Amino acid sequence: MSFRAAGFNPLTQTFGLPNGGKIPVKSSGKRPIPIKRGTANVPDWYPGAGALPKPLYFDRFSVSGPATMPSTCKSRSGSPSTKVVETFGNLDPVQGFYDTYTATYYLASLAGGQYWFACIVEAFENDTYANGWIFSGGKWGGLTSKQVGTETLIASKVSAAAVRPSFASSIPAIPFPSLTLRELTRPARR
Repeated sequence: MSFRAAGFNPLTQTFGLPNGGKIPVKSSGKRPIPIKRGTANVPDWYPGAGALPKPLYFDRFSVSGPATMPSTCKSRSGSPSTKVVETFGNLDPVQGFYDTYTATYYLASLAGGQYWFACIVEAFENDTYANGWIFSGGKWGGLTSKQVGTETLIASKVSAAAVRPSFASSIPAIPFPSLTLRELTRPARR
């Protein structure tokens, strides 16, 4: 990673793989740079020298199929829909955060095989660890903050014109789930 700090030349830092509970961090750049040049063996901060999750980043979608919208969807509760679940995780070992996210999309259908997001139920957890670089005052290891929450987004109404196909008739205006669902609902060719 390479960045500038006010009044300094660009600092470049290269992070090695953890080895024996330490992460080699090489700092370089033309003086003046914000920290001393050379390699420091930084204590493995995540979490308390534990093993990193694999993979460090993922974003998966799965189509569950027909579903009734839950009571959290308020006015749309009990309505028919197609349920799509997204699971996401991102660990940044340099900046010291691990975010996980689950969103359940309830898609209502319109004529012509088009779908729109009628209700979205989100659940998230964002953990920040003391990695010694950001907001930790040079301390290493351990959880410094945790945010956990849920959110429900409910569409009030949508017209067929709002989800007309875009530049190509086979590509719907709502990108990811519509492409998947359209593929799943296409009649078999004979």
